[in-house]
Amino acid sequence: MKKTIILLFAAGLLILACTTQQKKQEEPGGATLQAKQVQNDSHTALKPAMDSSQFTSIQWLDSMYIDIGTVKSGKTVPLNFRFKNTGSKVLHIDSVWAECGCTLIDAPKTGIEPNKTGIIKAQFDTKTQAVATHVKRIFVITNTVPHTGSVLTFKAQIVE
Repeated sequence: MKKTIILLFAAGLLILACTTQQKKQEEPGGATLQAKQVQNDSHTALKPAMDSSQFTSIQWLDSMYIDIGTVKSGKTVPLNFRFKNTGSKVLHIDSVWAECGCTLIDAPKTGIEPNKTGIIKAQFDTKTQAVATHVKRIFVITNTVPHTGSVLTFKAQIVE
């Protein structure tokens, strides 16, 4: 009797695990999208999987690498990464995050129409950074091909 109860309990757990393994999200209009987890600012959020029929292309108008040069400790340095939607669909920035809390980011919240430009603005705060050379990265997830991810990098030499 105990074995039967244990087997039934284990089977129930197995069925429950199989049915809740993938979460689904209802989109306005009734379409169901698979969902995936995206890491953003050390918070895990549930995001709909990207629809590849809505992919576009992005061109970074300036370099994806900025050498700030020498910066006096305690200063805040503004950075701009300009881009253009070179595709035929609206470009959406799904998420943007910096690898360090010393960098604040402001990215467009609405879609960028084809042939239009946008800017990802960042501010590098040197107050908590050691006197040394620093290389920092900003990660951008978009609905673009051939890659949905871009890495923006900047370098600064912090001095007294």
